[in-house]
Amino acid sequence: MKEHIDVVWKGSTAIFGAFFGFVFGGWSQLLQVLMYASIIDYTSGMAAAGVNGELKSKIGWRGIFKKIMMFALIALAAQVDMLFKEQGLNLEVFGLQASLQEAFIMFYLGNELLSIIENAGRLGLPLPSFVADAVEILNGKYKKKEQKGEVE
Repeated sequence: MKEHIDVVWKGSTAIFGAFFGFVFGGWSQLLQVLMYASIIDYTSGMAAAGVNGELKSKIGWRGIFKKIMMFALIALAAQVDMLFKEQGLNLEVFGLQASLQEAFIMFYLGNELLSIIENAGRLGLPLPSFVADAVEILNGKYKKKEQKGEVE
């Protein structure tokens, strides 16, 4: 029985790895950092909501679906990168080789880091004043865009 479980586990892991390798074009350090940041963001957001009496399952599910969509867009960007490469097209920015997938990952990583800092503040964790000020400024710009209908 133990051998059967071991074979199933190894087979499942291999299939899972092959699927992610194909969909994301490989597993990079940048993608790994984004995955960790996403997990920390979600758990710290749930913790902050729980501590502040704002915990709602609907909001939690929305967060999960946003993360799924984020990774789906990153996978799509990886596929576009592979298509460009297959067609002999090079994506260059300022004369440097660029990757659409890496651009998406860096954008979402910045967003996740900002959210983690906000969650830390909501949990009562002291933040350096320059960090709190930067978050406040960035949130103000985001809220203005949101009011204009430019964001989400």
